[in-house]
Amino acid sequence: MTTHYHIQELANGLRIHAGQERELWERLFASGIVAAVIGFATATLLGRWWWCILSAIAAVGVFQAVRSRNAELQVTNVEFITRGDLGQRVQTPRVVCTGDVCRLEFRGDIGPITSNRDGLYALTERKELCLLPFLDWKQTKQVIHAIENKFPGLGEIWRSRESIGNGVKQE
Repeated sequence: MTTHYHIQELANGLRIHAGQERELWERLFASGIVAAVIGFATATLLGRWWWCILSAIAAVGVFQAVRSRNAELQVTNVEFITRGDLGQRVQTPRVVCTGDVCRLEFRGDIGPITSNRDGLYALTERKELCLLPFLDWKQTKQVIHAIENKFPGLGEIWRSRESIGNGVKQE
């Protein structure tokens, strides 16, 4: 799957938008499920041939509607705010304070099957939080670089925490 992303410079931060086109089989599968449910419901309620027309219209509508997944990350010097598709169990907007972040990094699955939640992650003392999904390793590195360029103090803090965590003594 191809991910498109755009980094926009704001007066007080950055806005990064990432979008990923859904696979054809995903769109066809969703359309088929909706067509079957609408067809069964309308055939039961209306009878005759109306179910064919209504299920076809619903299938085409769903096929067009489930075209892509999108997420947006807004970064300021005090917080990360993520909106969009972060998965079924994640409520958005997700807000993460920059002071809680130990570092930013790419997380992805190894192997032919990916979780579609590859992307930019914030590592805190307690857990790893997805800030911007759909990005590959190279795209994530470019986003991290843009964040560190906009907020050089955050990059310094993260590097110092990383070296302390690795056992390197700071002078």
